[in-house]
Amino acid sequence: MGIAVFLSIACFEIISGAIEQIVRGTQEVDISPSVLWMLVIVLGINIFVAFYERRIGKKSAVVF
Repeated sequence: MGIAVFLSIACFEIISGAIEQIVRGTQEVDISPSVLWMLVIVLGINIFVAFYERRIGKKSAVVF
């Protein structure tokens, strides 16, 4: 639960900082096609890992 809280705070700070920079125009958003593909591949890997861990967790869950 603590990890989820810290990740949520970090996510909020990153997103709010990015939005602030975009609105103020202090930094251009430049994503090349190769970077975009890399992000898509990493997202796919993360989704796969999440489903894999969920399946393994359900198999190894102990019922009291």
